[in-house]
Amino acid sequence: MVDDTSPFLEVFCEVSGKDYRFTTGTKAQFAVSVINRKLGSLKPRVIYIEAAKEVEDSC
Repeated sequence: MVDDTSPFLEVFCEVSGKDYRFTTGTKAQFAVSVINRKLGSLKPRVIYIEAAKEVEDSC
């Protein structure tokens, strides 16, 4: 179950295979620049972030 009141947003990077955690309200442009900085110059650059919400099971 996902807690909608969480102060964090988790971003999974397919390039690095890592999860990055940002505070709620972080601008996507800033998140992309942080991820690219951590990847360094040897890996492909991240150019966008896709938003997705996990669906809760209503059973």
